[in-house]
Amino acid sequence: VLFTSISYYMIGLSSSPDRFFIFMLVLALALNCAESMIIAISTIAPNFIAGLSAGAGSFGGFMLLCGFFLLKKNIPNYWIWAHYLSFEKYGFEALMKNEYEGAEFDCSVQEQIVDVNGTQTAVEVCQCAFPDLNGDCVISGTEVLTFYEYEDVNIWAWCAVLLGITIFFRFLFLLFLRFFNKGKR
Repeated sequence: VLFTSISYYMIGLSSSPDRFFIFMLVLALALNCAESMIIAISTIAPNFIAGLSAGAGSFGGFMLLCGFFLLKKNIPNYWIWAHYLSFEKYGFEALMKNEYEGAEFDCSVQEQIVDVNGTQTAVEVCQCAFPDLNGDCVISGTEVLTFYEYEDVNIWAWCAVLLGITIFFRFLFLLFLRFFNKGKR
């Protein structure tokens, strides 16, 4: 809580208190999902190294398919099921919606010299790190959400999904502990 309270405002996220508390809630739910998944994996792992490998591999795979590194539309059809199973997808999308909905970002305009038919001409160029969909050097949060295909994300529904995934992994933990872990530890 202390780290997030300090870092949230230091990195320039929305100063709105309600967005901060939604950020904290989504982060707590995502962390509980991660912990629950590792607990379930560690219950069936034969040793520490196997558990560490399975956990890291699971996190890495889900991270690649959550929609940040590879947009949903670019995920191959045979991997799309893993995109929807990834708890990281729901946490990331909820945080994106929380931060970008209703936001506006003004990009700086810089003058650049370009060669037009052998003549050096000064033109103003928008210096956005993100593609400006309207061409006006102002990026709206809606444009960012549209680019990532997150305009239909419902933060509260995604929080419920994160809670459901947490409960699912805790239930798996109990099953694995009961049926697959016969006095190994």
